[in-house]
Amino acid sequence: AFDLADEDHAREPLPPARAAAFLANPAVCFWVAFDGDRPVGELYCLVVPLAWDAGAELLLYAVGVDEEYRRKGVGRALSETMDAFMAAHDLALVWVLADNPGAVAYYEAMGFSVADEQPSYMMRG
Repeated sequence: AFDLADEDHAREPLPPARAAAFLANPAVCFWVAFDGDRPVGELYCLVVPLAWDAGAELLLYAVGVDEEYRRKGVGRALSETMDAFMAAHDLALVWVLADNPGAVAYYEAMGFSVADEQPSYMMRG
């Protein structure tokens, strides 16, 4: 429900036991914005432990807002919740892979900037 209008890959909700295991994972940060009982946005991050200094950083994996609620502060409120979590857990860096111009504009509005040196996004499997 929170994807771009031209996206055509709706996902089925996780079965309850799998959802519980997902949310119980200490690396998972998953916030949902509601209007009453209606979910209107989500922000999903992962805490990534760093091997070289015993610290961690945050990977912003996905953020989405119901089309009817876009440009009404829902995404900003979710981002502010993420920022508060980062401050409370001494996480200084959050990074994201933006895959479309709308996402790039949103993340720039949230204070993200393009790194000087861009890595190659690669996948396997």
